Amino acid sequence: METRDNVEYLKREAEYQDTKVEKKARKNMDNFYIDAASVYRFKFRTELIGDLNGKKVLDLGCGKGYMTISFLESGAFVSAIDISPKSIELVKKNAFEIGKNDNLVAMVMDAHNLEFEDESFDIVIADGILHHLTDIPKALNEIKRVLKSDGYAIITEPLGMNWFLRFYCFVTPKLRSKDEHPFKMKELKLFKEIFPESRFYFFELTTLLAKPFIVLKMKKFANLFQKFLLKCDNVLIMKEKKKITFLQKMSWMFIVKAKK
Repeated sequence: METRDNVEYLKREAEYQDTKVEKKARKNMDNFYIDAASVYRFKFRTELIGDLNGKKVLDLGCGKGYMTISFLESGAFVSAIDISPKSIELVKKNAFEIGKNDNLVAMVMDAHNLEFEDESFDIVIADGILHHLTDIPKALNEIKRVLKSDGYAIITEPLGMNWFLRFYCFVTPKLRSKDEHPFKMKELKLFKEIFPESRFYFFELTTLLAKPFIVLKMKKFANLFQKFLLKCDNVLIMKEKKKITFLQKMSWMFIVKAKK
């Protein structure tokens, strides 16, 4: 049974995500995100996902469907869900335009309550979705439920333990929804509790030093600077450790490969 608070949250989040699609909102924030460091992270995630040909994939919180279309073009059968009706409309339209609509099921759905049978998917992809949710343990258990016995999830989320990022979020509240909450250690521990075979990969520590140049529209210099800083990050945070280090906690983003 849905509580009044949960209904209000779903309505609020749907309206926020619809606004992003309808008005092409957060343009400045997108510029803040898309740079050499994020491109590196996207490529790393693609390699981590692996071959999608013939696989059943759940794109959890598909947004405008950039990844959905990429998955379809890679030969996957994709179920794309989002809380935003306008996002789902756009995903269906884009899939039709590339002739892949027969391989797509796109639905408005709450990530806390997945309307799929147990063991439906080979892979679940969630890119920056969980930190929008009100009950992360429930969502993770739902992901585990719909994964096949040998399936895995690739999940990307922001961390909220770096003072610079916390300050940035504090001074730019209009660039995100009321319900967003970047991950801290207690959320990271949840992965190990629900998916014991979780493997963590951390990104963007020193590369954050280049972000002000992006804001100042010096993107060419920022990208060159970041390519150097990526080498620093590779030494400081990107290599897997037995335990999550202090510097890894201070990074901006992480990817987890969670095997069922």
